Amino acid sequence: MLQNVLFLIIVLVTNIIQAITGFAGTLLAMPASIMLVGADDAKVMLNLVTLATCVILAVRNRKYIQWKILIRILVFMAIGMAVGVWLFDLIELDLLLNIYGAMILVIAIMNLAGKQIKHIALWAGVIVLLVSGIIHGMFLSGGGLLVVYATIVLKDKNEFRATISSVWVVLNTILLVQQFASGQITQHNGIFALIACVPALVGVLIGNKLHDRMSGQAFMRLTYVLLIVSGVLCFF
Repeated sequence: MLQNVLFLIIVLVTNIIQAITGFAGTLLAMPASIMLVGADDAKVMLNLVTLATCVILAVRNRKYIQWKILIRILVFMAIGMAVGVWLFDLIELDLLLNIYGAMILVIAIMNLAGKQIKHIALWAGVIVLLVSGIIHGMFLSGGGLLVVYATIVLKDKNEFRATISSVWVVLNTILLVQQFASGQITQHNGIFALIACVPALVGVLIGNKLHDRMSGQAFMRLTYVLLIVSGVLCFF
């Protein structure tokens, strides 16, 4: 019982962050959730909760979605994900994840220190998205590099949140179908995921109010801090 209550509190807090930035909710919730409810149930429940909250964020802020950038992200990440699934059993996973985490850390710390990357060539952006997709296909953790790309091409905080939330709607839906097909969704974790949507929605309401009050500069600083957290978690 205590584990379930703690899980719901984690969902509330992390979805405040999710609503502010459009990402990092699952990233921050996953480690503690695995300890509380187990890895299999945590993945299913957090995916369902995040899908619900991102649908709300994407629909509510649809006028800010940058469709050209969204389609570019989805196309090249999808290609990368297919490659990542194929590579999963062929290469040393821990080494690749550590390199990926180090890359995110360096970029995030540079940006936080005021040395922002303000432009990225089209070909370089394609490479970043492909690598992000590969990592996501292998570890379901490619969001960090995607966010690095988004901070460069999406300067407005509303456009950033709406577009990134839309990416998660598509990717999490794909993951939901895969989880359903493989039998990972059970009556227990499905019902509890629906219960967890209540604190998640409360978190979205709180996060929306904080997002509206936050300056663009503060928004980007929070984004870079969350990227550093993402990079650090790659080493564990």
